[in-house]
Amino acid sequence: MSFNPVEIEKMLELLEKRPGMLLTEVNYQSLCSFIDGYFYALTGINSVLYNIQFSEWLAKKDGRTSSLVWSAYILQFLAGEDEELAYTIAIGKWREFVRDEKGLF
Repeated sequence: MSFNPVEIEKMLELLEKRPGMLLTEVNYQSLCSFIDGYFYALTGINSVLYNIQFSEWLAKKDGRTSSLVWSAYILQFLAGEDEELAYTIAIGKWREFVRDEKGLF
């Protein structure tokens, strides 16, 4: 199943500007769980594919080789274990991924 990238952009904007509308707790773990659940709700089992593709895209953009899932990759490599920074980075990277990989959606 494919879906409109504009809808993903709207969801990311809400997570950025009004996270309390979507998350019970506004923190990195909740964000990651929400995004995983969002893709699962839209695509079912294909959500695994999006997670893998996003994880690979992140590592390639960053010039690294890694087997970490995207949430761990962002926290460890891009945010230096700072969860507040990781939250902001994750939203930005998902937005960039959606724009770069429109064919997936």
